[in-house]
Amino acid sequence: MKNILRKAASLFIVCTALVAFTACNDDDKQDQGKLTPETTDFRFTSGTYSKVLAVETEHLSSYAADVVYEGSETGWVASEVQEGGVKITVQPNTASTARSAKLVLSAAGIPDVTVSISQKAKFASELAGSYVPEASGFYLSSEWNEKGAPALKMGEDENGDDILIEWGLVEWMLPGIVSGYYKGLISLDLLDDGRIAAKYHPVMLNEDMSNILAPDFGEEELSFPDAETMPIVPVDAISYYTQGGKIFLAVDKQFINKVDPGTLGAPIGSMIDGMIAKYQLSLVSNTEVFALPLKYKVEENELTLYVDREMMLPFKGLLVDLIGQLLPDEGVSMGEIAIAKADVVKFVTDIFDNSTKFELGIKLTKQAK
Repeated sequence: MKNILRKAASLFIVCTALVAFTACNDDDKQDQGKLTPETTDFRFTSGTYSKVLAVETEHLSSYAADVVYEGSETGWVASEVQEGGVKITVQPNTASTARSAKLVLSAAGIPDVTVSISQKAKFASELAGSYVPEASGFYLSSEWNEKGAPALKMGEDENGDDILIEWGLVEWMLPGIVSGYYKGLISLDLLDDGRIAAKYHPVMLNEDMSNILAPDFGEEELSFPDAETMPIVPVDAISYYTQGGKIFLAVDKQFINKVDPGTLGAPIGSMIDGMIAKYQLSLVSNTEVFALPLKYKVEENELTLYVDREMMLPFKGLLVDLIGQLLPDEGVSMGEIAIAKADVVKFVTDIFDNSTKFELGIKLTKQAK
């Protein structure tokens, strides 16, 4: 009996030691270093520029970032570890094919982490250049069927007659309001690698928003992108390309999903894809970007970017649903003005249903090189 108890005690001690040893190993694993890049697919346009790959580190004092090239072409990527991540700089790609490399993140005692780096083929567009806004650059024109132009009911007067905003007033006022903001733009640059840049004056709105329809602008000249915007909006997050007589204004999907990965119930990218499918919107959605198509015309040094009725028709259902969700059921009241939700819906619906032509756009003047 004593031998049995002695063996049982010995077995208990061995098991206890094994459990303790395993727990120690788990603690060691918890303290093990870790490298987590923001993405394992880091993309560049064909141009030369830098951007930072954010890298989170745990229990590491340092790590290395080495470039491994794929194919015979080398030397076009430079990497530099800095606080918060790795600064990656690419040289211009003048070839007609894309190219790729790998960034290997390594530190003592942990597995390497590999990030794919890709650069697009040489970019080409007849619209590449620097543009300045024209004084009355925004325009709106329309034509209507036998039902005529729509009007928005804004309540009733003391005699019980409808107070209406006729479409003619909207068509006259809207270009002036938009141009009021448009004049803050100094220049718009469609770069030769597909990126978009701009220079502008900051909008100065009064605290009571009394100048919202005719804003003032500061004297300071700001640039996009710049050092302040790049940590939030990557230098190549907004781009363009031309195809089939249209210019496509594109936003990078990685950037979109990074802005909100799902706090609204689903990633923003998935929500946009859902809306495109539901309303059959004329937006491009591929593996890399969402893109909005605009038509364009070039006459000498003047560029016109515009959308017409055909391009806007798919957005009718989306706009009606948004009005239904955003406006309160009782409508909107401002003093003697009372706009019912149903009247807003009718106004928007009539714009689409009663128009035979509807076109709005902006005009820009291309600067000589």
